[in-house]
Amino acid sequence: MNITQEQGDNKKTDLVNELSFMYERVQWIWEFHPDNPEKRDVLQETLELQKIIRDLEDEIEKLD
Repeated sequence: MNITQEQGDNKKTDLVNELSFMYERVQWIWEFHPDNPEKRDVLQETLELQKIIRDLEDEIEKLD
């Protein structure tokens, strides 16, 4: 099976997007990694995110 130029371009785009996504994941994980001297507190971050979620849910509910 021959790969057309468009299929090859799509495959390259998909691979570059996946690579970018993996870099973002590594960067995000590093923020919480024990070896990071400026690591973020996972528990505190979770609490802050839960509050944001509640606030968003409340705002959505008000719009209904």
